Amino acid sequence: MISVDDYRFLRESLIEDTHHDFVGLWVIPKWIESIAPATEPEAVKSTTIRLVRELLEEGLIRAGYPSDTGDEFVQWSVPVQQVLDHINAEWSRLGRHPNIGEVVWFDVATPQTARGVRGADKQAND
Repeated sequence: MISVDDYRFLRESLIEDTHHDFVGLWVIPKWIESIAPATEPEAVKSTTIRLVRELLEEGLIRAGYPSDTGDEFVQWSVPVQQVLDHINAEWSRLGRHPNIGEVVWFDVATPQTARGVRGADKQAND
């Protein structure tokens, strides 16, 4: 199980990362396991779903997938509970932690704000 401070760190990291790029679900279990390696797989899953629930309900992130070109984010227009049910069902179907590109991706809830940051990052790397 992760500590309150570690959970807060995970939460802030996910919010921060969505301001710079799209973030796949698989990232969260990897972070949890790196912070608390002894965490049982079911606890990793429940902690991940709890974190996603909070951030979606607070309107800080949105769920969906990157477009085919990767330039845009295609948000799912479904209630939060439906996103969580999808995550839970797909994770259970996999029988393991999600891998790159599986289940769902996240983006900052207000992409207008993040576009400037993403654009600046891209220009700095060009």
